[in-house]
Amino acid sequence: FIFSSVQGNYRDKNQTKVFSYHIGMDQNLVRSSVIFPDFHITGNARVVQIKVDWLEMLHDPYTIKIANQDVTHSTSGDTLANQLSVNMSDMFSLLSVK
Repeated sequence: FIFSSVQGNYRDKNQTKVFSYHIGMDQNLVRSSVIFPDFHITGNARVVQIKVDWLEMLHDPYTIKIANQDVTHSTSGDTLANQLSVNMSDMFSLLSVK
């Protein structure tokens, strides 16, 4: 399974290049928890907004430089896929509950 697919463009020395991160395989499964304050639903619909900090995927604990590491398809032994999945574990946070 592919758990996350992030693709896009970046500028490198006056040229546009493509990056492609497909995070998958069991060893790269990431479980993340978002802490919610105590609240009760009393029949009214609630909206939960969750912030996704995509830059966190490139930092802490591993610093990923897209220009040096621009492709992963999570093949066996792929250290980039593993580093990205570890970084992804804390990229989600609670923004609001309305």
